[in-house]
Amino acid sequence: MEKRWGARRRLDLDLLLYHRGVPVSRGKTRDIGMEGLFAHIGPAWLSVGTPVEAELLVPDGGRTGRYRLASVITHVGTEGMGLMFQVFDPAAYQAIQRILDE
Repeated sequence: MEKRWGARRRLDLDLLLYHRGVPVSRGKTRDIGMEGLFAHIGPAWLSVGTPVEAELLVPDGGRTGRYRLASVITHVGTEGMGLMFQVFDPAAYQAIQRILDE
């Protein structure tokens, strides 16, 4: 059963995960929506409820934008973790909306 508020799109974006301001893992998104994403980073070692930041590399009109989004871990598994965005900056929102609309 789907628990998300909004739809997600399968999308392979480069991702860097930060914990307490320090980069801790590199990977790819598996899917992304306006409220969160799944980070495909291998076995998760952080627990549900942990605040993190996800830095996304988003193609944006021939360039690549870097967006760091405050998030919280919502679920973990052997392939990675689900993140829910906590604070959304307008530039990141617009970039993600553009790629979701493609």
